[in-house]
Amino acid sequence: MGIYSKGTSNQYNDKKKILIAYHSGSGSTRTICEVLKEKLSIDFNVELHSVCSFDKSLLPKFDFIIIGFPTYHCQPSKSIMEFVDSLSPLETAKNAVVLATYGLYSGNSIRILAKELLKKNIFAVNYLGIRGPASDGVLMAPSWLSFMFNYEKSCLTKIEYTVDMVKKFIKAKPLQANVKIPSYKWYVPLNNILRFFGERSYENLKESISVDAHRCKNCGLCIKSCDRQCWSNNETEGKSPIKTTPSFNCQNCEFCLRCIHICPYRGIKFNDKMIEMPRLNKKFYDDLKKRLLK
Repeated sequence: MGIYSKGTSNQYNDKKKILIAYHSGSGSTRTICEVLKEKLSIDFNVELHSVCSFDKSLLPKFDFIIIGFPTYHCQPSKSIMEFVDSLSPLETAKNAVVLATYGLYSGNSIRILAKELLKKNIFAVNYLGIRGPASDGVLMAPSWLSFMFNYEKSCLTKIEYTVDMVKKFIKAKPLQANVKIPSYKWYVPLNNILRFFGERSYENLKESISVDAHRCKNCGLCIKSCDRQCWSNNETEGKSPIKTTPSFNCQNCEFCLRCIHICPYRGIKFNDKMIEMPRLNKKFYDDLKKRLLK
């Protein structure tokens, strides 16, 4: 179906405002969104925000939206779904690109989110899926599976295509869009059997997340970085409080594994076997980002 967006200005020489709203676990989605921001900022006024801290009342001021999220078990992340669910339907339609990152397979995650956005008067005019570093796989799979540590070979091509598409779309007169939702992948339900066991396995791993007291230096990074407030300080009462290792509450955790990957001392684990496994930390993603921006 076709729709026309009600723009606030006919001055197409003015810089249009683009919102890149994302949820990211260890950092794969955030990195792609940062690259998109770098490339689009040449022509547009681009703001990059995590959905976990974004002021939703500001959404109407943007002319275009890019929404990024990681895929967990062929589903959009819990955080991105909660964000979209919390939105009130916009009075004026907004057009958007939906971006999904995934370790192995995106399933119907893009379709699921695009349909939810439609209920909020946000129209997906395009979408893309990018296979990237697997935050869970690198902690459990053999290190020789190199594809789990990199973005797919066509990653930069997909990013450039998206940048060109957004430029052409925003500069078009009038601003016209056709809602573009990927077709339903009928074979995805076959994955539900694996998903059933996979989710339960991850629930057990989530409940096993703990701190190694010998490694932990009480830097507080796990507490500061958790969007879902799963980590908290432990202090003994008294005149001279003594800090102990942070405590973890798995109730609100979606097993994004950010806390494990960013801990500079490898002090967080869900089993002893993964302690020495590689980490997808800030340096890791900064290096990948540099390659994409060359």
